[in-house]
Formats: sequence, structure tokens, C-alpha cells
Amino acid sequence: MCMRLSLFIPFLASVLLSNPLEAQSLSLSPESEVQIKSLEDTMAYLAYAILHDSTEEERFLACRELIPKLVESLKHPNSFQYRFDRLGQHVSIQYPADSSFRIFTWQLHVNVEEYRYYGAIQLNTPDLQLMPLIDRSFELPDEQLQFMPLSPDRWYGNVVYDIQQIEQTNGEKYYLLYGADTYGTYRRRKLLDVLSFEDGRASFGKPVFPSTREQLPRQRLLLEYSAAVSVTLRYDTDLQQIMMDHLIMIEGPHGEGPVHVPDGSYEAFKLDENGSWVYVEKVFDHIYEEAPREQPIENQGRERDIFGRPRGR
Repeated sequence: MCMRLSLFIPFLASVLLSNPLEAQSLSLSPESEVQIKSLEDTMAYLAYAILHDSTEEERFLACRELIPKLVESLKHPNSFQYRFDRLGQHVSIQYPADSSFRIFTWQLHVNVEEYRYYGAIQLNTPDLQLMPLIDRSFELPDEQLQFMPLSPDRWYGNVVYDIQQIEQTNGEKYYLLYGADTYGTYRRRKLLDVLSFEDGRASFGKPVFPSTREQLPRQRLLLEYSAAVSVTLRYDTDLQQIMMDHLIMIEGPHGEGPVHVPDGSYEAFKLDENGSWVYVEKVFDHIYEEAPREQPIENQGRERDIFGRPRGR
């Protein structure tokens, strides 16, 4: 399967990069909508098979068939206007606030210890401008992963589940991509990558996150944790902070060695007025003199019953 996947990578790139169209009007024609919908019906079936088929061979073949059909559908003029709601049930399709692009990502479960990721960025243009994302996470050094810039053809594969648009004080912008990586039997990863564009070319990573230990700022954030737990990595709109579980190390319950798990507290990054992300060591740090206690209902007065409802109702 590894040899097959290595041969699959140039196939993926050649399909996604082939035959761009000339610019057309801004609306999707009724004929194109009908044709894309027909392709989407097939793609939704293939995407379901990629995730749920019980055999490695069938999952791989479904993935191989999905890619050219997706490209065929996107070659229609103004295909960006088509939302792919059915395909989006099995393939993650995320848009930033400005709708300047969308990103398709999905996961292929190769075997018990191997997962590969596929994706593409489509720019919001009348003609097709598509950037294939080539998963190279298996060859990227873990110790340098948070500190190195990456390109679409050298991408840390993951399923992107949210996008946050950041406007910089100089008028430029970048996008935070929140992603998940199944990674292995006993461990999972969540990733906060930084996507930016320069002259129409995409790049991943930007030194915007201060490091808590090392001297260099981090180009992306990476959380690795036990597969037995859930971990938070999201933007909280109320607190206006990137929220993430604080992780501690314990011995894994299945003999897998040390793993990270949440300890119940949260750390965060908050954007300051200068456009820099500032590390927040502990989000909720209020200390009470005694544990908060709810007033017992029976002491609230005889006008209410045991459930706290007004008597006589």
C-alpha cells in the first residue's frame, strides 16, 4: 500500500492541476448546475466508501475515483458558486469569512497505523484556480514541525474543520486553519496551521505564535494527545481567544507508553491591539475563598415546592 500511495501522489497532482478554464461570467449556468449535481451524487457515494468501506483496497479505489470527478465538477465556469452540500457530509469543505477561497479535505484510513489526507484549495474566481494539497506528514520531522514553513506540495495532512480570518494592522490578512489528524491507534493530533497567499500562491506556516519554551516563534500549533480523550482547539468568540486544553503526561492505559491528556484547565492565545498573539497560561484563574454552593431549595422559602416551582401549580 505504501508503494501504491507513493505512485498515487503524482497522479493526484496531475489531475488537480490539469486544464484550467478561461474566465467566464459570475453565475453558474443551469446546465452546469445539473451536471455538477450528477457528479456530486457519485462523489458522495465514493466519499462515504472512503470513510466506511471495510476493505483497504476499496477505500483506496474510491479515493482514486473521487479526485478526477471532483476536478471535473470544478472545471465548470463559476463552480465556486456550487455548495456541494451532499459531498460536504463526508468531505470537509470550509470557507473563510471573505469567501476568497474554499478548502476541501478528507481522510483515507490506509490501515491500523496509517492515515493519509487529501485536499485542494479552490480560489473564488470565475476560471478554475485549484491548488492540490499533497500530504507529506509522514516525512516531516516532529521536532521541527511547529517551526518550519510548508507549501501545498509539502503539506501536513489533516481534515480542516474551521477557518478563522485574521486582518493584520498593515492591511494584510492570513487564515487560521483548525484541523484534526487521527494519526495512530493510540494517539490523535490537532493542528492550528496558518495559511497565507502571496501573488496567488499559498503557503502554510507563519511565525505568529510565541513559544512557551523555545526561543523561536511557532509557525503553527500542534497538540498530540491520547486517543482515549477529547481535546479542545477552537476560537471562542465570547472570550475572543484561541482556546485549548492544557495537557499533562500520563502512562497510557494500553501499554502504548506516555500519552498526553487534559488536566481540566485551559490555556489560550489572545490577539492584542498590535496584531500579535499573546500566550495566556491559564484562562480561568479566579480563586474562591470557598467552593461555590447553590442555595438549597428547601431554604428558599415555603412558596416553592421541592423542584423549585411556585406552589399551587
